[in-house]
Order: sequence, then structure tokens, then C-alpha cells
Amino acid sequence: MTTSIILKIINLFISSLLSVSIFNANTILLQYKVETYKKEVAYKQEQDEEKRKAEEQRKIEEQKRLEEEEKKKEQRILLEKQKAKEKAKKSPTSPTTQNPKPSKPIQPTSKNIVYPNQVYTYNIMENDIKELANRYPDIIKYKSIGKSEMGKDIYAVSLGTGKTTIFINGAHHGREWISTVISMQMIEEYAKAYKNNSSIDGYKAKEILSNTTIWFVPMVNPDGVTLQQKGLSAFPKSIHSDLIAMNKGRTDFSSWKANIHGVDLNRQYDADWENIKDNVGKPYYQMFKGNAPSTASEVKSIINFTYEIKPEIAVAYHSSGRILYWNFHQNTYNYNRDHVIAKQIGKMTGYSLVYPGPNPSGGGYTDWFLITFNKPAFTPELAPWLFENSPPISVFANEWERNKAVGLYLAEEGHKLSKQ
Repeated sequence: MTTSIILKIINLFISSLLSVSIFNANTILLQYKVETYKKEVAYKQEQDEEKRKAEEQRKIEEQKRLEEEEKKKEQRILLEKQKAKEKAKKSPTSPTTQNPKPSKPIQPTSKNIVYPNQVYTYNIMENDIKELANRYPDIIKYKSIGKSEMGKDIYAVSLGTGKTTIFINGAHHGREWISTVISMQMIEEYAKAYKNNSSIDGYKAKEILSNTTIWFVPMVNPDGVTLQQKGLSAFPKSIHSDLIAMNKGRTDFSSWKANIHGVDLNRQYDADWENIKDNVGKPYYQMFKGNAPSTASEVKSIINFTYEIKPEIAVAYHSSGRILYWNFHQNTYNYNRDHVIAKQIGKMTGYSLVYPGPNPSGGGYTDWFLITFNKPAFTPELAPWLFENSPPISVFANEWERNKAVGLYLAEEGHKLSKQ
């Protein structure tokens, strides 16, 4: 072998070694860069998570502060109202006004706890529930069944001592808080009738409530109600821009129906949810069914509570229109059974019954209850029809007269059904 060939072989060997070394060096450098990038990403994610938690904690603390301020304000109002009542009791009456007979059962007196002729807030409701439980401890109990998306307690109130249960709820929608007042008025008036062993429109309260316990959730959507009543000032500034965007750019929230995340709670239940009509497709002040059924905190609480109490009949009060929904995909037997009860509610309230159309839109609480439990469920729409707003306080007296015995009638019917 010649010297030149040997030199070529040596050069090729050296070149190969250099190529391998360069490749290894590049590989090591690339691995180093990848590991460095991973560490940077992990560090950034850790920092972002810490920021998110800090921001979440700040929101919670700000919300608590706002709620405390609101509670103090409500307490001042309640204290002033109580002082006015005490002053009225102490002041002498003239001969012409002595022992007046109240024209309506809803007129405020020293004996009433619930005063419906006002903007009925979450804090007022909370205070009234506790006062009612203190006044009627033998028949009224209450508890929280969950939290709203902003952390407010969702209260359930039981009235009666019977083993049979029925369920009445209100204010799935923010602007429909007249339904909260109807529930609260029922609780107080039925408790008074029970205590006095008296009747309401011929329905004997003590007898009925000894057989049937009525469970109420007067305000399913406390965040939505609070936003509709009080606007942005009741919520952290950090979410104001999102709320305004969901409200079509408006700072007037009187039309608000949804929960605080822009989900319409009465389009959230798993009852033909996929085929709900007129879904807006994004968080909005109304009509958005959410990205999946039964995901909103408030809806989860109501579903779990319904399974817990297993009511014979369910009622979800809404507004407006003075109409009554009562059917959704029932079989013939259940349809005829529920039709009888619906006609009686219609007779008592003067509300028109809504009959099945060819393609009913689901997602509502009573839709879900009807197909899940195969038991009667009703959605009365309180007050004359009103476009995208809460009914005025002035209509309450009329709606109460129409609905004051409905709860007792359904409690009686529920006990009958429990025997079948």
C-alpha cells in the first residue's frame, strides 16, 4: 500500500471522526436548548398559575367586601323598617282608624316578615328566610344546597312535616325575581295558616302540610338577580368589561336573564339539550344554553337537590305572560294525568295552558323533571307579558291573588300521587 493511499485513509478517518463529533455536539446543543425551553415554559406556566390564583383570590376578596357592604346597607334598611313598625305600634290611633281591617294579606304589618312591595334582593330574602325559621321553627327549616358561580348560597326552605314532598322554585332568570317573592309569600302565608289552623281558598294548611312538605328554592340564580337589580357596582371591576360585552355593550342590566357567566340556566338541563332552538352560541345576557348540559353551578345544585328530595310534583315559577307550560314528551297516561292538574291551576290563576307543538324546545327544569322522573311538572309565567324586563312591583298583589292557593293545591295532589 502506497503512502498516498494511507494518507487518504487517515484523512477520511479523521473527517468521519470530526463529522461524528460535530453531530454529537449539535445533538447535545439541541438537547440543551430543548431542556432549557421546557424549563422556561414550565416556569412561565408556574408564574401564570400563581398570577391566576392571586387574581382569583383578589376577586373573591373583592366580592366578599362588596357583599359585606351590601349586607350592611340592607341591615340598615331593615333596621329602619323595624323602627318604623315599632313607632307605628306605639303611636295612638284615631277613632276612625282603630283596628282597621287589612284589604290585602300582603300589606306590611308588625306581624309580617315578608314585605313584597319592594325590589326584593338576595340579602332581603336571606334575612327573611332566617326570620321565618326563627318564628316557625316547628315547620320551617332551611339550608344551603350549593353555591352560585360567584359563591352566593343557594337556599332551600322546607315548609311542613309530611313525608310526601313537592318542589317549588323561582328566579332561574335574573329579571324574573317576582317569582322569588311569590315563593317567599307562600312560605309565610302558609306557615301563618298552619299556626292559626286556617284555610286559604278552602285549602286547609295544617292538614295539607302535615301530609306534605313543600320545598322551596326561592332564588335559583342569585348572581343574575343581583346584577339585574343593582348593576355592575355589586360585582368586582375585573369582570365589568365581560359583563358589558355579554349585555350587548349596555351598562343597563334590567334585561339580564343569565347567570353571571352568560349562561341561561333554564336552557341548561339535559332534556333534548342538543336540539334547543334559538341558541345564541356564546355567553350572552339571555338564550345561551352553555357549551354542555348541566354544567352551571346553579343547575348542578338544583339537579342534585331534586334527586335528594324526590318530589311528587315540581314547579318552576317564571315571568311573564300569564301562561302555563305543563308538557314535554310525556306518554299518553302521564299527559292525561298532568292535563287534569294543569287545567285546575289554569282555573285558579286564569293562566292559559300551552299545548304541545310539533317541535318543542327543551332544556328547561320542568322539561328535565318530566322526562327524568315521569311525574307532573309545571312552569307558570307570572304577570302580563313584558318585553325583556322584570314585572313592575305594582302587579304583585294581583299575581298573589291568582297563585296564593296553588302551592297548597299541589301539595294535596302530591300526597294523592304518593299513594298510587
